[in-house]
Amino acid sequence: MDTKAIEQNQLIGYWAKSRGITLKALQHHKNIDDVILLVNFKDAFNTHMDSKQKQVWGGIWSSVYTKKKKISKNALNKLSHIGTQIQSRQNKIKSLRQRHSRDLPSIKPTA
Repeated sequence: MDTKAIEQNQLIGYWAKSRGITLKALQHHKNIDDVILLVNFKDAFNTHMDSKQKQVWGGIWSSVYTKKKKISKNALNKLSHIGTQIQSRQNKIKSLRQRHSRDLPSIKPTA
């Protein structure tokens, strides 16, 4: 194995370990694309998910990663719904912040 391949494997191993996945499990998982999808989803939305949404994600993760099942259409719909809820919540927060900043009196600097 050349140096570049070793370095790539080390980076993949570090990435997997930082997400609680063993490199061996990652290499031998029969639904690796589904595992990566779930990891990327968590990376993107974890800080925005509420506890119930995290429980839904955790249930899907358990089925796909632990039980090595293929992600179901129903699970994909649930993830899509979570993403939509988060986006809606973020848009509402942005709108409220804009409205709040317009309602504040402007302060003019004194010379």
